[in-house]
Amino acid sequence: MSRRISLIRPSQVIDAFIDDFLRSTPFSGVSQDNVSDSVYMDMYETNDSVVVEVALPGYKTGDVKISIEDNVLTVEGQRKIETENKKYHMKEIYSESFMRSVTIPVKIDSENAEATLKDGVMTITLPKAKEAKAKNIEIKSE
Repeated sequence: MSRRISLIRPSQVIDAFIDDFLRSTPFSGVSQDNVSDSVYMDMYETNDSVVVEVALPGYKTGDVKISIEDNVLTVEGQRKIETENKKYHMKEIYSESFMRSVTIPVKIDSENAEATLKDGVMTITLPKAKEAKAKNIEIKSE
């Protein structure tokens, strides 16, 4: 008869406790209505546009909505995971919703904005408005 011994490191217990605690408190980025603001974003500026990249692993284009109002970009989405009638031994992938708004630091031409979703990263390209583009002024001597 073979006896199997399972060793649990104290750090595993502490890590699990902290993860559970952070998921169930205001520190988790989840509001009372179960909408998270914890999607990761990068925003950078080129000569002609502002580019926002949003990490959305597991999302499809139909799961996400993008809007722009008064130079505020809002990205929101909902992902539903079908659980069916499975006997789970561990369940860490959940249906979730998120909403994240950021102010764009320059005036943009929202009519020509574009978005693509590839490999779990949504790239939103917001062309700068003509008045927001840098312009070099030639200095004339008299």
